[in-house]
Amino acid sequence: MGSLINMQQRFVFIGILLVLLGFTACKRKKTSKTSTLTPLYAIDFSPKLAQTDTHYYYTGYMKLENAWLNEASGLCASRSIAGMLWSHNDSGDPARIFALGLKGEDYATCYMEGAKHKDYEDICMGKYKRANKASIFVADIGDNLNSRSHINIYEFEEPTVDTSLRNATLTIAPEMIRKYQLEFPDGARDAEGIMFDPIEEAIYIVSKREKKIGVYKVLVQTETLASLSLVAQLPLTWVVAADISSDGKKIVIKTGDEIWYWERKGSEPLGVVLQQLPRKLPCKKEKQGEAFAWSIKGDAYYTLGESSIFSASILNCYASYP
Repeated sequence: MGSLINMQQRFVFIGILLVLLGFTACKRKKTSKTSTLTPLYAIDFSPKLAQTDTHYYYTGYMKLENAWLNEASGLCASRSIAGMLWSHNDSGDPARIFALGLKGEDYATCYMEGAKHKDYEDICMGKYKRANKASIFVADIGDNLNSRSHINIYEFEEPTVDTSLRNATLTIAPEMIRKYQLEFPDGARDAEGIMFDPIEEAIYIVSKREKKIGVYKVLVQTETLASLSLVAQLPLTWVVAADISSDGKKIVIKTGDEIWYWERKGSEPLGVVLQQLPRKLPCKKEKQGEAFAWSIKGDAYYTLGESSIFSASILNCYASYP
């Protein structure tokens, strides 16, 4: 009898192992076909030649107070409150974003009334010269199966947050949210990076899993109508985040555990900046680290990974030397 039980236990163990192996195989990185469109700017550099930037260093981490922010997939710095960040969860969450502090404080959860949440993958902030206040852009652009007929960007003014409170609830009324519906010019693509360029006053989307990822400029035509233009293709793959500093001088594209960094010297177009050989910024390994944000001054940056059964989500912090 004991031998029979042991045999059954072995079969159960083998079955569980096979399921886990199958799940792991499904999670392996799969590239998509690189676009055959001709980009506006030709890019040709070797990532292997990139050196590590020595102006930044790791300062430590903070655990998030808000247990609901457990699958962070985007991050950006507030333009109105120093030391405050905005983030959101990946697919499967309500249409909401979270306000948090640099010590992990849970300031507020902000619900976007009337918006949908198919697959939020990134968030950024930017201010148009014509606007009185900075806008938040939430990118519903994830498409693991490359099957979406369109993707969406939600734009609204940054909500006012009282950082003396904790766990507050805010709402953005439907009439305050502008929705841009977009299609890639070269067919459906998975994407996880969005960034606002203050120099060009333009939004850029970065695709995820091609052998050469695409950088697409959002061409806004009316209040809610926009199109995408392929600006550049980079010899990088598996992009999970992107950001441009508030002065437009520092550009980052994050791929897995690597952060690729470009510096803009003047006011040249983004495509020209990306022609330079990037440098690598320091980056701690994270569990599903899919979020990056420059500080409002660009003198620091932050990354955010997912939580686990053993730990809350971790905010990793980096600063520049004086």
